[in-house]
Amino acid sequence: MIPTIYTLRVNAVNMIAVDTKCDNQGMETKGERLRFMRERAGFSSARSAALHFHWSPSTYAAHENGQNKFEEETALEYAEAFKKSGLSPIWLILGRNPIEFISYNSGDIDEFCALLKAQSPALQKRALRIVRALIEDEKETQGGGTRNGSEAPEAD
Repeated sequence: MIPTIYTLRVNAVNMIAVDTKCDNQGMETKGERLRFMRERAGFSSARSAALHFHWSPSTYAAHENGQNKFEEETALEYAEAFKKSGLSPIWLILGRNPIEFISYNSGDIDEFCALLKAQSPALQKRALRIVRALIEDEKETQGGGTRNGSEAPEAD
């Protein structure tokens, strides 16, 4: 069966999209969370945000409407641009509150380190960017410093 095709108007950029039945769903995709983050940051349209930050309006709209996927680096750029929204970059990337999946007991930290060491260098770097964003988000939430009061060390 061929999916229903329809024209989706995204901030003055007409695009063709496949009906994904997500109109009444929660924010399960990065695109849906990106749109919510943009609206909370005070931008009424994807086009106005794209023009304000000198992004390609069609590329940004494709990220927001789910036509094109975007990497963590791009998500971090969007989260920084929309920091006025008060939402975490981790939430944009993973769809969960950072505290929901990070435990501070040493067994979990050891398990996390062992898991990370077993991954490819490229995945380790991606994970490091996410953890750095998490630490920055936590610092802003806590008013500076990390959970134990010291600054997080810089990693390569």
